[in-house]
Amino acid sequence: MKVQHMLGLVGLGLFVTITYSCSPKLERFNRQSSSRYLGYDSIENLERQLSSEKLREADIETSKIILKLAGRNKKGWLKRKDIGKLPCKYLEKLDSLWMKYSDGLFGFSAQGEVWLASGGESGVYHTQTDKLFRESIDWPSSSGPDRSYIKYNFSAPKGHLPAEIFSQGTNMPFMIKKIDSCKQL
Repeated sequence: MKVQHMLGLVGLGLFVTITYSCSPKLERFNRQSSSRYLGYDSIENLERQLSSEKLREADIETSKIILKLAGRNKKGWLKRKDIGKLPCKYLEKLDSLWMKYSDGLFGFSAQGEVWLASGGESGVYHTQTDKLFRESIDWPSSSGPDRSYIKYNFSAPKGHLPAEIFSQGTNMPFMIKKIDSCKQL
């Protein structure tokens, strides 16, 4: 990768153009700064999985990324307060990848649309809304550790994926609120 900078001494009318090349290693580091933060090439891996329609693997990878960002990877689940601490940069990237590779069918934004259409509010949990939301996206009202209901294909309803990180909990409206606040920045 070639980079050019023009330096000038305006008062003297002198200008110099400096051209230099980044090493492939530095170029790769710059492209993957988000992956470096996470400690592995997770964002790039997620994109590969989504682009090749490996939705199960992408769902699991999304869960791992979110748990890692929240510092909850050893616990394996999120607390409500953890969602507010998630960096917008990464949440927006995760959401945009899901939206891009599913043509708007999946992702946090798609889930937010379904939550609101179910009568919900961003950042407010109501049992009845959760019930309607889960019916709309074909999640059971209580799933426990069984994940056999998750459909890893494009015939699943809008908002069905990602499911791994949220299917057991009541954190959906708080993720929606976080995504909304990220979009306003």
